[in-house]
Amino acid sequence: MDVVRTSSALCRGWRFPSRGRRDATKPSAPLCAPRNSIQIKKSLSGDSQEPRKLSSTCEDTRVKSISREELGQENGAKGRSAWIAVDAHVYDVSVSKRWPGGTHMKRHQAGSDLTLDIQAAPHGREVLERFAVVGLLEEAPRELAGGVRDRVDTVLEAHPFFRRHPHPAVVHVPVGMFTVVPIFQLLALALNSSATEWTAFCMVLAGTLSMPAAIATGYFTWWINYALSDTVIIARKRRLAWTSLVLAVGACMFRWYAVTDPVSLGSLSAIVYSVVILLLSGMVGYIGFLGGKLTFPYESK
Repeated sequence: MDVVRTSSALCRGWRFPSRGRRDATKPSAPLCAPRNSIQIKKSLSGDSQEPRKLSSTCEDTRVKSISREELGQENGAKGRSAWIAVDAHVYDVSVSKRWPGGTHMKRHQAGSDLTLDIQAAPHGREVLERFAVVGLLEEAPRELAGGVRDRVDTVLEAHPFFRRHPHPAVVHVPVGMFTVVPIFQLLALALNSSATEWTAFCMVLAGTLSMPAAIATGYFTWWINYALSDTVIIARKRRLAWTSLVLAVGACMFRWYAVTDPVSLGSLSAIVYSVVILLLSGMVGYIGFLGGKLTFPYESK
């Protein structure tokens, strides 16, 4: 029954909510019965990763074809509808509370082809089943730029996980380490505990060793997702990242060679080292905050 309803609605221009009640309106295109209705249903539910095409039966009866210019006009701004394209199908998400003003999570803009974005999203294509399909997006000829970037894009299309997730996964290692280090360092000084101080120092080492990978994946993400376009947040993150790396390496060397009694409150070198650790913790934590603000932007009041 779901297959029949999905195929019929797609070809007739019907819109039906997810609860099963059909809101039948006048057909926006002549009636047709696509031969490959099973494939359409699978594609709507997210089982197919390839762009979906209707059978020639529907093409012959002029199912609505939407150009990229038309899609771009329906961006949800100034009272316009909010349309998005995924796998060559155009969905009307105007009724969704998660697309206020045509923007989703303040990152994704209506009027765009979000096929690659949804591959890296925490949800699948099944969320689109609740929205009406208004037509098929015209296929644009792909212009290959050649070189390294084109080969990387080809790999990322096959493995979309690597488009967004490597940097967040790696950067949480130094952020986590330097967030906890001050607690152990202060406890070591307060309790005069060499074992606790050694634990803190090992965490500083682990955080420092993970910084180059975090920086490298950050540059990769900047290149792939932002085309090396600079913003205030990205520029600030870059400066702080390199400063933190230099400071962390210096702290490790200072602790290893200059601090003779790391748990003595009377040792100037131990106090200096502890202050540097606190400073590092604040800097790395702020870098993590900037990353979160870049990923989930919000407007300051």
